[in-house]
Amino acid sequence: MQKKQSFSTTPLTGLAVGLIALTTCGCSQSGQSATQSPPEMIKPAAAPAGFAHADDSDPELVAAKVQAQAKLGEFKSAFATRAADQKFAIKAPFREGPNEEHKWVIVDAVKKDEMDGHIEKPSQTIKHLKVGQTITVNDYNIEDWAYTDKQGQQHGGFSVAVLRKREGAQAH
Repeated sequence: MQKKQSFSTTPLTGLAVGLIALTTCGCSQSGQSATQSPPEMIKPAAAPAGFAHADDSDPELVAAKVQAQAKLGEFKSAFATRAADQKFAIKAPFREGPNEEHKWVIVDAVKKDEMDGHIEKPSQTIKHLKVGQTITVNDYNIEDWAYTDKQGQQHGGFSVAVLRKREGAQAH
């Protein structure tokens, strides 16, 4: 059985690019006795507004992650020369028990092999994530990235393009 994931497709304020977020939290349920029942997985009947469900092995989203990883240097270079009013965001998976949500994180600092940022939007399924919370994401966990350059040109958003294409196909 494929694990379902929630992907945010809500546009990021000030970017005009739909975004989704990133960092593996590795929240384990250690200390749970064998007699306790496993935590209940939050599975909405339909994706909430601004979200889409997808399987872990979705080939188009896997390809989008590969593309984002291959072009991560572009993101880091642009961040290094950003204007004060530019927003840069990365997408990462967050886990809590059996639940997983992919969220966009607003980047505050880029380091050699990781990025620091903060959560801008509330989580639908990961209760320990809070708006404004500081997050560190290892580069290898980055599934997507997005920013708008100084001329207004959008860059990245590889998974967003996949999800928007699907929304368009469903509308017809």
